[in-house]
Amino acid sequence: MAPQPHDVFFHWVIAHPDEARAFLEAVLPPEIVAVVDWAGLEVDVGRIDAPELVTRVPDAVCRAPLLGGGAIEIAIVLEHQSTPEREMPFRMHVSQGMVWTEDARHGRAMSASIGLVLHHGPRPWNAPRTVRERLALPSTLDAALGPYLPSHPYLVVDLAGLGPEALARLPIRSPLVRTTLFALQRAREATAIDEELALVTDDLRAIAVRPDAEQALAAVFGYLLAVVPDREEPIRSRLRRTFSPEFEEHIMGSSLKEHYEMGLAAGEARGIALGEARGELGARRETLVETLEVRFDRLPKWLSVRIADATREELRVWQARAVVAATLDEVFASRS
Repeated sequence: MAPQPHDVFFHWVIAHPDEARAFLEAVLPPEIVAVVDWAGLEVDVGRIDAPELVTRVPDAVCRAPLLGGGAIEIAIVLEHQSTPEREMPFRMHVSQGMVWTEDARHGRAMSASIGLVLHHGPRPWNAPRTVRERLALPSTLDAALGPYLPSHPYLVVDLAGLGPEALARLPIRSPLVRTTLFALQRAREATAIDEELALVTDDLRAIAVRPDAEQALAAVFGYLLAVVPDREEPIRSRLRRTFSPEFEEHIMGSSLKEHYEMGLAAGEARGIALGEARGELGARRETLVETLEVRFDRLPKWLSVRIADATREELRVWQARAVVAATLDEVFASRS
């Protein structure tokens, strides 16, 4: 499936470490901001090195060293949503598990992983924020089981309810990030987004002096045109009035086409890589099952679940054992 306009837009902006830092410093609790070594921030957009666990990847994972943390890093799992997602506690739990799997694979210390949702929908975020809340067990069961369930909440940056003036004044040091949040929240809600853009004129002019000004403005205005195509002429008029007719023609022409071709290609490449990884693991599972059936005839039902949940490394070890083991127990024995 082709990436959506808001994905192309958000991924392009947040992939820049300086912009990610500006966003995170503005929205994270001050006590977290104070202990992060922001100079070491790295951002992975739409990628995580644990494909055997993936049903989907988070929008971004932002990693940075922790001050006084030694080898321990913070890993912020970032999702952006236009509607509340009831299953978000499970999605975050799985994504954080992928982060820790990636840590183990690369021999890193286990990260301090935090979930963060940017919500830019029209109504306030009302989805459960913990697995315990999502399960909503009866009180007697919650009293018995609740203390042992994953309960760490994810953080939410909820733009719902903020009017255009408030969005234009968000205390974020990056004009591009502030304009991005403004566009994500207002493009679908405003009756005349071109008129509201007057509120971020200074930010647009600040973006225009960036080294990547053409790509950045193409990202902003390309997103707006993709979401509200019926407002194309007023939006282009706003761009002309903010800059010049020549600049507007350039941004809306070759720069816009190049930006979205790059964004679509990046999204397709992530999908292809993920699909290939899943295909490889599926083939490994099939080969293992075929080998086990030849060696041990009927397989117990529990085994199909275990194989389906296995990592690439587990499948490799089990396949090697299956050729020589005398029993199934030997194949699936834990390593000593």
